[in-house]
Amino acid sequence: MKSFMLALCSVLILSCQTSAGVHGALTNPNDGKTVPELTQSLMEKCGINEQIENVPEKTKAEVLDCFKRNEPMLGKMSDKVIGDINGIITTSFKPETIRSILADHISSQLSADDMISVINWLDSPLGKKITHMEEIASTPEAYNEMISIVPSLKLSEDYEERLELVHEIDKSVNATELILDRMLNMQIITLTAMASAFPAMNLPSEDLIRSNFEKNRNDISQAISREIALSILYTYRDISKDDLQDYIRFMKTDYGKRYHEVIQDGTNKAYADCGKKFSESVVKRISDKSSPPEDINPTSSAQYPQER
Repeated sequence: MKSFMLALCSVLILSCQTSAGVHGALTNPNDGKTVPELTQSLMEKCGINEQIENVPEKTKAEVLDCFKRNEPMLGKMSDKVIGDINGIITTSFKPETIRSILADHISSQLSADDMISVINWLDSPLGKKITHMEEIASTPEAYNEMISIVPSLKLSEDYEERLELVHEIDKSVNATELILDRMLNMQIITLTAMASAFPAMNLPSEDLIRSNFEKNRNDISQAISREIALSILYTYRDISKDDLQDYIRFMKTDYGKRYHEVIQDGTNKAYADCGKKFSESVVKRISDKSSPPEDINPTSSAQYPQER
């Protein structure tokens, strides 16, 4: 789960490089481009296209974690069932689908002027530096490196000052809350699909899932916030505090905030679409592979689902 959170945090922060940039000169090469062209340029320059490629693998990790946390209700999943679920994730959370939905949302909700401002900043020396750092920090190898490097970062003289800036970045992009909401939604999608496929299991309703999640929300939030703080601290370890402060100021501009909101809404819209396909496919796949009702032992619901 930690590696998933690190990766997801990197995606969220990378997606929110909505800082106000320096407006281009009169010969700005982005002037005159169509909205679809600006959208594609923006998504490419901020790195989100590349990050979306990792969504299927990250989603597999999240769903597997959901299964593990709900093992008392669902029973232990066989490797074959998990393999089937992973295959469904691959076909449901297609990167090209997510990119298309997000691009359409950006094009319809963000003005050309706002996109030009963001692109200009991404093309600035600081924008390129931060984008490069975030791309490196989002790789699978980065997590192990982070574990080994963070203890030394805590010993630096400016650790407390940097930590304050880190929390401000988290707050600016609303990273902790976004991950909490994504975790809850994935639980609902997964358990609802299982409940539809196996009604005899008496799995909790969506209202009960939400209620139980909210009871533990503060504890979960604190744990996620710590993970995010460490990943941000690691990601931006090689830039100055002045650069971090500039980055935060950029993110707080009017068009920076608008871009951030549009990215959030577009991403949620894409995940909702993919999640619906995932849920429907899980129900169909598991129902097709289930034994006839007379073979089910109603007193042993913890045995389900399992490959039969």
